[in-house]
Amino acid sequence: MREIRDIVRKGRVISIERDGLHFETGHVPIAPGALYIDCTASAVERRPPVPIFQDDLIVLQLVRAPQPAFSASLVAYVEAHYGDDRAKNQLCATVPLPDTLEDFPRTALANMTNEGNWSKEATLRDWINRNRLDGFGKIIAAVGEQDVEKQAILAKIREHIRPAASNLRRLAARYTG
Repeated sequence: MREIRDIVRKGRVISIERDGLHFETGHVPIAPGALYIDCTASAVERRPPVPIFQDDLIVLQLVRAPQPAFSASLVAYVEAHYGDDRAKNQLCATVPLPDTLEDFPRTALANMTNEGNWSKEATLRDWINRNRLDGFGKIIAAVGEQDVEKQAILAKIREHIRPAASNLRRLAARYTG
């Protein structure tokens, strides 16, 4: 990132045309013969969240943003190891991707809620800890008991999870309605 010299901050890209880049709040001309590659598209299609487990149907969606591969692996594990759709959907609540800053509290709260539900299931928690796609758990698991400074940080995070969730609920409610 330090090597990139020309950063444009004019909102989202609306289109790339011969005459330039068109943004939400402006236009930047393009040099003749220049090649621009639009990497702004989402890798995940935006759809309204629905229950993932629906009788004989599985509707794949994120259960941890922004991790589609981990989400798919967890959905598969839950499908193979849990009985009814109600229990499966409790463990695999859809996590919506944020499009705006105002969407973020809802996404963060959904992530936290799923993490909390997973932590109550010992077998699932062990599976997550062994899952090579789970980067978050690996970071926490790598903190040794003797690392007093990092253990103190983790203790502070655990201490503030409930107040953070409460604040996220309040913010999500403010932005959705």
